[in-house]
Amino acid sequence: MTSSPTSRFRIAKRRVLLLSSTGATLHAFSRGRVEEPLRFTGDEAGVGGFAEYLRLSEPDPVYLLVDVVEEDFRLDSVPHVFGRDRAAVLENKQARLFRDSRYTQAIFQGRETEGRKDDKVLFTSIIRPELLDPWLAQLDRLKVPIAGIYSLPVVSGQLIKRIPISSKNALLVTLQGRGALRQTFFDEGHLKVSRLASLPRLEASRMASYVLQEIERVRRYLNSLRLLNSAEPLQVYLLLHGTLLQDLERQAKDTVTTNFQLTEIGSLGEKLKLTGLTSGDLPYADRLFASLLALDAPANFYASARETRYHTLNKAGSLMKAVGALSLAGGVGWGIFEFAHGFDKQLEMSTLGKQASFYEDRYSRGRGRLPKLPADGNAIKQAVEMVRTIEAYRETPLALLVALSRGLDEFPEMKLRGLQWESGANPSEGAGRRPERSVRRGRGRTTKEKPEGYFQAANVQGRLEPFDGNFRLALERVNRFAALLGEVEGIETVTVLKRPLEVSSRERLSGVASSTSESGEALFELRLVLRTHGEPGRS
Repeated sequence: MTSSPTSRFRIAKRRVLLLSSTGATLHAFSRGRVEEPLRFTGDEAGVGGFAEYLRLSEPDPVYLLVDVVEEDFRLDSVPHVFGRDRAAVLENKQARLFRDSRYTQAIFQGRETEGRKDDKVLFTSIIRPELLDPWLAQLDRLKVPIAGIYSLPVVSGQLIKRIPISSKNALLVTLQGRGALRQTFFDEGHLKVSRLASLPRLEASRMASYVLQEIERVRRYLNSLRLLNSAEPLQVYLLLHGTLLQDLERQAKDTVTTNFQLTEIGSLGEKLKLTGLTSGDLPYADRLFASLLALDAPANFYASARETRYHTLNKAGSLMKAVGALSLAGGVGWGIFEFAHGFDKQLEMSTLGKQASFYEDRYSRGRGRLPKLPADGNAIKQAVEMVRTIEAYRETPLALLVALSRGLDEFPEMKLRGLQWESGANPSEGAGRRPERSVRRGRGRTTKEKPEGYFQAANVQGRLEPFDGNFRLALERVNRFAALLGEVEGIETVTVLKRPLEVSSRERLSGVASSTSESGEALFELRLVLRTHGEPGRS
């Protein structure tokens, strides 16, 4: 730790802890400025100094910004699915790509234009999560709210949106603290690749040429990944400060493959209304990214719910206080309003009562002049609801009537007297009596197995015409008629519910013994069951 905490941090509203492979730098953001940072080494002494700082400072939210070499980026595609299927596909893909999936994230970047049109996804992961453990342990021990864990290349996407970039591609080049060169490539605003390389200890005059060599190396790498269009040069945006920027202005020349745009960090900060981004002649962009994250923090990127639980509790407490204050103010205001207008409402109620009586009288007179309807309102309502129910189920007796008509074609002497139709899952409901004989299609025996699926059923009442009183012949005709119906395609069962002459042991024998009768009738009743295809309304 190179600086000690001071009282100015007690008024900080947001703090950004920039984590690198060698340590951490804390930027306190307050009153529109990023104050002079505190730096902590990655050893035990540095972590201890960070814990002491947290103990002395106010528990303002901390945003962890990760800038490490050990962050991996993989471009891949996954099937275009949703919900639990998408979560399962992403989890499986992350487990295959990364050994430790504690800090992983998937960024969707549109869909492919050919084949199955899968989703294009950028998978990111901190492949050495133990780099974060000592810092997170101190924050958790002191119950400091963690607002989120963020990736610096992902946060740099906000900078791309604010810089006026007219090209399709952009390579953002910055120098990070502790001597590291960060190069992040964007294609149509989507992050594709980011590389962090340590800079060797070179003379200041040789640093510019080394940076240009690294840019050319990345350009070739992007070309090998087919992320560059050969017809368009790579647009390189260098955000630097001091003598290195001046050296690059002299040495960076546009070519057929590369174009350079050099920007001074201080002037960019003024354009973005960010102050205090430069310190002396240092070319580093750490404060720029810390300011972007503090001023316009996106949704949490890497942190788990457990790691952000104190921040969630703080937000919930603040929300409850705000809701309580608003409720109290609203209640007081509403009470005053109600008290002031109570008398007016009383007069209004009296006026409305008179108006209601007036309109009710007019309604009664108008209703008396209307023509009489064939049915009352309740009957019409029931009919409309019945029609809606039938439309919803889309079930009609047409199929059953067609099957019945095939039997009547063969037995024209069978005259219908009535028919009751129904549909449902249980064909035995509504039979009205215990069946005496059932004829299954293609067989002559009764089944006791409960049919499955949905059915249409009808009770058919009829008589033989003409009938000369010969019940034996009538019984034979009815049985043959039932057997024929049982053979009709679509009929599941045919049950004889009533015969012209009841011969069952449970019934009283009745009929005319002679061969002729002038007063007798040969009445019968059958129950037909037809199986439909699936559920009602889905056939």
